[in-house]
Amino acid sequence: MIGETLRVGDTVVVNIPDENWDWGYRPVKKQRGTKIKVVGFGEIAYSRIQNFGRGPGVYTNHSWVQLKGIEGFVSTCFIKLANKKEEAKRLKEFRKNRPVEKPLRPLPEMKFWEGDVVEVAWWDGHNPWGEEDVVVVSINYDYLDQKRNDGSPMPEYNVSPSEMGGYVAVNESQMKLVRRGNVWKYYNGEKPVFKDIQEEADFFKMLGHCDEVPNPKTKLYAWTKDEILKAVKDGIVDGFSADHGLFGTMSDIQHRAMRFRDRDLGERVRQATIKGFNL
Repeated sequence: MIGETLRVGDTVVVNIPDENWDWGYRPVKKQRGTKIKVVGFGEIAYSRIQNFGRGPGVYTNHSWVQLKGIEGFVSTCFIKLANKKEEAKRLKEFRKNRPVEKPLRPLPEMKFWEGDVVEVAWWDGHNPWGEEDVVVVSINYDYLDQKRNDGSPMPEYNVSPSEMGGYVAVNESQMKLVRRGNVWKYYNGEKPVFKDIQEEADFFKMLGHCDEVPNPKTKLYAWTKDEILKAVKDGIVDGFSADHGLFGTMSDIQHRAMRFRDRDLGERVRQATIKGFNL
C-alpha cells in the first residue's frame, strides 16, 4: 500500500507475513484479516541537506500508520485499504498527479548546523582525528528529547573530520562553535565560500537544488559514460555522478545525469565538465 493515498478514518486490512509473525512481530491479535481504522501517521524530519529535494522541515511519514487501539505505528507494507476499488482509484490518481507535500512545521531550533566547525570536549580529552577540523555532518532529529538507559540525553549530532566519511555521535553539551559553515551561511543570508566549482556544485546538490535527468533513449535514469558526456556537450545536462552499483565492480558503474535549477551555476558546472573531459 502506498501510504500517501491513505487518510485518517480509512478502514484498512492488516496482514502480517509469516516471517515477521514468527519472529514475534504481532501488532494485532490475528495474523491476517484484521480490519481497523487509521487514526494518524508518523512524522519524519528532513534536514537542510540530503533531503531528496524537499524543503527542510518536519513532514508526515506516510510509511508508518497509527491504527485505532494499537500502540506505536504499523508499516504500510502490512496494510491494504479494505475497499479495493477505492484503493485502485486512489493509486491511479496518485501516480497521475503526485501532490507536492508541505511540511507540518519547521525543523526544531538547533545550536549547531550541518557544516559548522566545532570543538568537542572528548570523553578522554583526546581528539581521535588529531589536529583536523571537526565538522557537524548531520543532526539526529529523531533522538531529540530521548534518553539513554542511564537517563542521559541521546547524542544530538554526528561529527567528523570532514563533511564526508565516518562520524562519531556527540551531545550538544560537549560542543563549542569555532565557525559557521556554508549551510548556516546560505540560510542566514551570508554568501557561502567555495574553494572551486566542484565544491560549489557538491554543496548545492547536497541541498537538493539539482534534478536527476532520465536517459531519453531508455526513459530510465541509467546512462553510459559516452551517452552522458554527449548530453553535457549538447547542453541537455550539466554534469554527472558515478558509483559502483550493487556489486562494486568497474563493469557495474552507474552514471547519473544532473541538471541544476540555478542555470548560471548549471552552465558553469557544464563548462567545467567539458573542460575536464576535453569535450
